[in-house]
Amino acid sequence: IKKTEIPAILEKHNFARRQTLDIKNFPLLEKKLPDLCADRIDYSLRYGLVSGLISKSQARFFIKKLKAENGQWIFQDYDSALKFTKLYSRLNSRFWTSLKAAAMMASGGACLKYALTKKYISRADLYTTDREVLVKIRKRLRGDKKLRQLFARMNNKVAYRQNPDDYDSRVFMKSRAIDPLCFYRGKLKRVSQIDLKWKRQLTRELKPKEYFIKFNSDQNSPSLQGRGDGSVRRNAAYYAGSLKPATEACSSRARSESLPMASAVCRLPVEVSVVVS
Repeated sequence: IKKTEIPAILEKHNFARRQTLDIKNFPLLEKKLPDLCADRIDYSLRYGLVSGLISKSQARFFIKKLKAENGQWIFQDYDSALKFTKLYSRLNSRFWTSLKAAAMMASGGACLKYALTKKYISRADLYTTDREVLVKIRKRLRGDKKLRQLFARMNNKVAYRQNPDDYDSRVFMKSRAIDPLCFYRGKLKRVSQIDLKWKRQLTRELKPKEYFIKFNSDQNSPSLQGRGDGSVRRNAAYYAGSLKPATEACSSRARSESLPMASAVCRLPVEVSVVVS
């Protein structure tokens, strides 16, 4: 952070740098699973809206039902807490740990790893913008058949399936589940203390999800020559709900850069383990 523009911005607005950058001073911002925190509230509501799982009125409902007390986020009643818990669970299964998300991580990670190995890009490039990285990779497509294959996979131009017996990539996806606090019959309780069914499901949902991804033959993949980055943008838009958790530590950058899909892939080692056979 010291090497970025952040210190200058903080100084400009008279914020003490050391105090502002110390996470201990902001207990509501980040917490370990399954606790609720500002970051999880933020991205789950935004992606719930983007995916169409909730409406604006429903998002406002959740916000109105939340209160901060003694360094904790607390729902004012059990009903709102349970509804938010179910929303988070649906986002996790439909986007963040889905087969599509796993294929995106595997294909994007493989493409970048290959480009790094061939020195088409450098590790330093991963700390620039997505657009800059993709421009460098695209310049090498014409002369490298393997890179074209990996790039096509990353752009969702090659079909794939789950196949534990014959796979190209074995992917472990971090799974997320929350167990928020709420007021219930005059007492402060977690959802799992009220709903025993959710208590059992919570244990299952917190376990990493494993996928064995097999890509179809690439010989019939459409040519990439002459195409812009629109396909990457469309893929990024589709996976919007799956990206934030994979980039929790750099959410502001993921929101600001041009192609969030590649942002997630560039930080792949943080949240996702990919084994390429």
